[in-house]
Amino acid sequence: MGKNNDSQYQDSTSSHLRLLVSNGGKSSNIRSTLDAVVTTTQNYSKNSVENQISRPELDAKLETIEARMDGRLARIEDRFASMEKTMEQINQSLEKQRNTPWKAASATIAVMLATIIAVGALAFTAFDSGRETAQVAADAKADIAASAAEVKEMIKSLQQAQQAPAQAAPQPATQQEK
Repeated sequence: MGKNNDSQYQDSTSSHLRLLVSNGGKSSNIRSTLDAVVTTTQNYSKNSVENQISRPELDAKLETIEARMDGRLARIEDRFASMEKTMEQINQSLEKQRNTPWKAASATIAVMLATIIAVGALAFTAFDSGRETAQVAADAKADIAASAAEVKEMIKSLQQAQQAPAQAAPQPATQQEK
């Protein structure tokens, strides 16, 4: 408020002096102008005395302002502390996540290797199975061929057995020959 009153005082004094100069410096005008300047000055001093603050009031206001500022600073410090905690939690979770891709990659590689080994084992098993199947088929073919040869021999022997009794048995005599 002191600055505002100063500027009002300067403005009114300047306007009174301009009025004095514009009237050509006539004595009646000078007197009225000087009276106006004195009145303005008195009003200024009266206002500044009323606006003055006593020392205890000033101390009380400063303490109030200081208490407010301390509260604000405490809130700001609390916010920074909570931000630090949050950043620490974020760093911890990021640290955990940094290892996750490596774990996933190693698990994927392990699964791929196990699949390759399983396919290889199945291939060898299938090859061995095919070789064994071929051996079994060859054995079966040989058994069938042997059985077929035995059956042919049996058929031959049966045919020979049927032809041999017919040739060995005499024909019965007919009644005319008797």
